[in-house]
Amino acid sequence: MARGVSTNFLELARREQRLGQRAAIAALILAPIGAFFADLSDDPGYGPMWAWFVVTCVLGLALGIVLTHRRLGRYEDGLRVKWNHWMRQAITAHRIADVERMVGERDPPPPYLAEAGVGLLLALNAILFALLWVANPGAQSLAVLVVAADGLVLGVLITTSAMLTRWARDFVQAAEELMQHGEVPVWGER
Repeated sequence: MARGVSTNFLELARREQRLGQRAAIAALILAPIGAFFADLSDDPGYGPMWAWFVVTCVLGLALGIVLTHRRLGRYEDGLRVKWNHWMRQAITAHRIADVERMVGERDPPPPYLAEAGVGLLLALNAILFALLWVANPGAQSLAVLVVAADGLVLGVLITTSAMLTRWARDFVQAAEELMQHGEVPVWGER
């Protein structure tokens, strides 16, 4: 049975909630830009490229649900089995995913992998815009790939951030409720 909740882990969960909210808002703000590129590379009105963007957004939403469901399952299983280890690892972690990785003794992802992916997607969007600006005939084939990538990334980002935000909020509320009733003590550095 768990001996207590680390204040470090509660702070990580609160931080995860704030970051998830910001990511969801950013994705919702970026969605019209992705739709703009789909519309820009399409016939006037809502043509096949715009429909392709909507389809890839829906696929991204579904993929995000599957990926986040798996991640949250790992979190909950790990907390259930190794609660105290999770609380101890929270002292040096920056995100809940870091705690899960340290408890599972897995290597972290390569540094700056996410930043490189975002940079590549932005560069592809800029190249697409330039090709469309000069009416290059090769722009349509690039547009199919860029619009698909935009839709998938936006869909995954929206669902992942929303589900992680809800999970972190629910965890903090449940932990605070247990602490108020005196069922679980609080310990930690913060």
